[in-house]
Amino acid sequence: MIQSVKAGREAARANARARVATFVLPCGGPDEPPLPQQPQGRQKPPASTFPGANGAPPSLVPPPAVARALQLAEERAEKQRAAQARQEKETVAAMVARKAVLDAEAEAIKEELRKKRQLLAVPKEFGLVAGTAVASFVVHHIYMATKVVKARKKYEVKYPALYADKDNCPNEANRTAFNCVQRGHQNSLENLPTFLGLLTIAGLKHPLTASAFGAAYLLGRIAYFEGYSSGDPTKRVNVGTLIGYIGLFGLAGTCIKIASTFFAK
Repeated sequence: MIQSVKAGREAARANARARVATFVLPCGGPDEPPLPQQPQGRQKPPASTFPGANGAPPSLVPPPAVARALQLAEERAEKQRAAQARQEKETVAAMVARKAVLDAEAEAIKEELRKKRQLLAVPKEFGLVAGTAVASFVVHHIYMATKVVKARKKYEVKYPALYADKDNCPNEANRTAFNCVQRGHQNSLENLPTFLGLLTIAGLKHPLTASAFGAAYLLGRIAYFEGYSSGDPTKRVNVGTLIGYIGLFGLAGTCIKIASTFFAK
């Protein structure tokens, strides 16, 4: 009976070794059959063996959930890049617009300064205004002054008396004649500062007009002086005097125009 048990054990072991031999690759033992020969070179398995995309093995093909997550991440990255590009474009556009505004403001300031410089700049025709001022000096301080000096000697009115009176000139007719000459000169001198001021201001912008009005004023002053020096005070107002007033008021109107242009801004 013992022998039968041993025989059964041996049979079981043999049966187990047979089953293991069917699943384990041969290791080249002396009792095992030789390994099959591998083909030379690396052979590409048939496409049907790997159903992955583009011939990739099934292990490299991501699952659908992973593929969807990758697609969503790529879409979010694309949206972020588009938003960043749009923001950069808007920033550049805003900078360009701001630069255009600043350039326009700078041009407006330059234009305003240019106009003010033109308003205050001395034009090349200003020499005519200077000539009119020189003519005014000749009329008032040479022509009229010479007439007064001659009248003073003629009617014997001594310095420092400004006008003739009973003390320095007993003759009433002589007193009247001298005082008319003296008063014609003094009245012209009293209006001289106003005339020169208006002439200068008007000449800075309109030198030709200022010179023409200035010449008219000087002619009127001569006519006024000659009429007054005749000894009859009523003759001081004549056609020439009216021409002089036209010149004076013309200068005043020109200055008003310049002032309105200057303060219009």
